[in-house]
Amino acid sequence: MIRIAIALVVGGAFLTFFGYNENKLASAADTDPQTMTAAELIANGPGDNAHILLEDFQVIAWETIVLTPEDNENKYEKVWAPVITIDDPYIEEIQALPDTALTTPPYREEIGLILYSKDIASGAELERVAMNETVQGLVINEIDTLSGDELKELQKSLKIDPDKVIILEHNRNPKSGGLTMLMMVGGILLILSGLGLFFVTRGK
Repeated sequence: MIRIAIALVVGGAFLTFFGYNENKLASAADTDPQTMTAAELIANGPGDNAHILLEDFQVIAWETIVLTPEDNENKYEKVWAPVITIDDPYIEEIQALPDTALTTPPYREEIGLILYSKDIASGAELERVAMNETVQGLVINEIDTLSGDELKELQKSLKIDPDKVIILEHNRNPKSGGLTMLMMVGGILLILSGLGLFFVTRGK
């Protein structure tokens, strides 16, 4: 019974934390995305609507950091792709290179926008996203920052300020305020149930 009580408390804490984070995002985002260019988003941030339909952007696919499962290196679990503006001089620099140099292109050091995705499952899908005219997602800086191993990998070749870089999560939509409140209330109830079961069990 104690194990069940612990599971209820842990599950409730997770649900409460998840609901709280989703509520923070929902309060900063509208159901309908606002259309912004990469230049506007990098320069000004998302403003009062973190739900973005991004346009006029360029994904730097060769500087992307990818997390893959140990048993299948061809399957992507998470992707962190640097994004620049469509008129960045770096693009002309790359286009002017001879074909023989494209295997080791020069790095674009300063990056102000990262496209983060848990939906891109392969290199081919990443290429399709990079070729799209628009990308929809949520700016998740309210609840997440670059840290740990992914930041270290990105900083090997890119100049990134983890406190300033904008993280746009690909294909993420804001949840309704009612749903996020339900998550938090449900999580609290699970915690209380777990604590109650724990004390009842200990009292026997």
